[in-house]
Amino acid sequence: MVAMSKIEAQDDLRRRILLGTLKPDEILEESRFCAEYGLSRTPLREIFQRLSGVGYVTNDHNSRPRVAALDLHGFRSLVQTGPMLLNAVVRQAAQFRGPTDIDPLHAQQTRMAEAIEQDDAQAAALAAHDFHAALGAASRNPYLDLCLTRLMIDVTRFSVDFYAPDKKKDRKALRKAIQTQNRLINAIEKGDAEASAEQVLIRWQLISDVLDRMARPDPLPIDL
Repeated sequence: MVAMSKIEAQDDLRRRILLGTLKPDEILEESRFCAEYGLSRTPLREIFQRLSGVGYVTNDHNSRPRVAALDLHGFRSLVQTGPMLLNAVVRQAAQFRGPTDIDPLHAQQTRMAEAIEQDDAQAAALAAHDFHAALGAASRNPYLDLCLTRLMIDVTRFSVDFYAPDKKKDRKALRKAIQTQNRLINAIEKGDAEASAEQVLIRWQLISDVLDRMARPDPLPIDL
């Protein structure tokens, strides 16, 4: 087996956590991942520590590292905080984005649109995650960027199914997401903070509708 670099192993763990291959609160056994990645324990522990720093992993000194949990309290905080945080991020991006910040937004937008066209839900979810990471970078605000990184870990884990629609209205929502992101990029490029905020909140509403459905249990069947 060819050993992965630390960056490759870290990216693979991130992807598996975001897509739910590694489940919330799952213990990350060092021996397993040392074998999978061809790494010794020291670099693997460094990876866990880095992922812990941004919210993918919980890794305290008294227990084994675990995938960050998803619970009801966290879900409520996500729903309440998401629109406020994104509003602040895109306003900052419209005001302070640099000449190199727009191309990454277009690149992730194209990647997401292509994945949706190919019915590749996992690739679309990862592209949407990376699109928001590019928004955070464009804000040029390290505090907002870090908060958005943490938010999007859980948003992505909750919303992967959004990118695998099985209903006509869900496919319509996906098309609207692409259109809205195009308008958002244009608004940021023009430096229009108000239009940027308007579009990102429309985009958030599409995801929050999915989150709301997930939070509600399916109704019990009624015997007629």
